[in-house]
Amino acid sequence: MRIKLTIVATLVAVTAAFATGASGAAAAGGEKPSALDEQWLTTSLQGDLFEVKGGKSAQQKGTSSAVMQLGARLASDHAKSFKDGSKLAKSMGIEVPKAPTYPQKWELGQVGSLSGAAFDQGYTSLEALDHMQDIKDAKGEIADGSSAAVISIAKQSLKMYQEHLALVKKTEQQL
Repeated sequence: MRIKLTIVATLVAVTAAFATGASGAAAAGGEKPSALDEQWLTTSLQGDLFEVKGGKSAQQKGTSSAVMQLGARLASDHAKSFKDGSKLAKSMGIEVPKAPTYPQKWELGQVGSLSGAAFDQGYTSLEALDHMQDIKDAKGEIADGSSAAVISIAKQSLKMYQEHLALVKKTEQQL
């Protein structure tokens, strides 16, 4: 189990390190987002896509009803978040990503290769680490971002990430 947790921690660190930003920034209403705003919004959208795919995987491969329910909730919430964030990105001239990052795809593949209780534990561990990173990143955007619209989305996302982390921890306790 220790090796799996180390792998999951490494996966999350790699994802954070390789997240990329989009180019272009003709903002609606004359507001031009900073590079930080663009980076955060793009990374957030890629994270939403990652969560939707991971949540669907949990619904299919989870052995615990708690894990399957967690996956359904994360997929649903992040699909809505992606829709809202995409509208903002388009209005600001920021390219909307079509897929998670390659490291995120790799993480999903690694967790997806597990089965049974190992999948449930790997999935919840990955989600705990991912949401802790998401919380940190959203707080960074809230503190240092320049676009009121992007900061507003970051505040909404922060609340969602905190709720999700609490759900993940509750799910881990049930395993």
